[in-house]
Amino acid sequence: MYKRSKNTSPSSAISLVIGLVLVAASLCLGIWLLLGENSHPRPVTQNVIPVGPTRVIAPAQPGVNNIQPPKSWTDPAEANWDKKIFNLKSPDGLRKTSENSWSVKGGRLFMQVHRDKTGKLVARFVYPFEEMLPKDTIAMLRSRWTPWETHKLIDELKITDDQWKKFMAIDPNTDTKISAADYQTIMALFEEAVTAFKQNSIFDDGIPAVAEEKLTDAVRDLDQKYYQATFDKANHMTDEVKSIFADLQYAGLMRRYGTW
Repeated sequence: MYKRSKNTSPSSAISLVIGLVLVAASLCLGIWLLLGENSHPRPVTQNVIPVGPTRVIAPAQPGVNNIQPPKSWTDPAEANWDKKIFNLKSPDGLRKTSENSWSVKGGRLFMQVHRDKTGKLVARFVYPFEEMLPKDTIAMLRSRWTPWETHKLIDELKITDDQWKKFMAIDPNTDTKISAADYQTIMALFEEAVTAFKQNSIFDDGIPAVAEEKLTDAVRDLDQKYYQATFDKANHMTDEVKSIFADLQYAGLMRRYGTW
């Protein structure tokens, strides 16, 4: 009968011991690495998931994309624009409309004067466009005169950024531009007429003083001299506005401003 030896061979014992040592070393290394990672927290990178489609929003530019109405966009001398005075049927002449404002009509042109806070006389030369231009022209002028109102229509009329930039690049000033020499002359005549007006130098039969007659005649001359250029400017401005917008957009502007 075969008898098993009680002792294992030396080589087998050595192999077993080495294996156990290696396993123990691996376990210790793993535990050390695990504890080392947990003891030193790593920075966390947070990925922000956008809600909805992303788009780049350019900074708002004053007067272009972020339109706010001025605190007072009407003329300081509101009395000058009273329809009882500012209309084509009004007789030519000088009228004092308030404590610090006057309106002078000569032909079709109005010279609207007021004294500002510093005491300086300021004059504008304007035509009653609403009585003199077609409805569609007036509507286009109004759209540019009040861009803060037109800006409210951007989404409704699907006005693009490029269209808006072109629209805002149009000069909205439709006042009659007279030369510096003409301005100096007419203001001198105005001051003479106002002085005569204060002195009640109006005859009992309603005939105006000589100074007022000279002023009125001078405004008539300005009317003849600058009428065409003023209306060419207004019509050109209207054509520029029309050229920017598509038919449906133009119709939307007409709905907004055609019955103002």
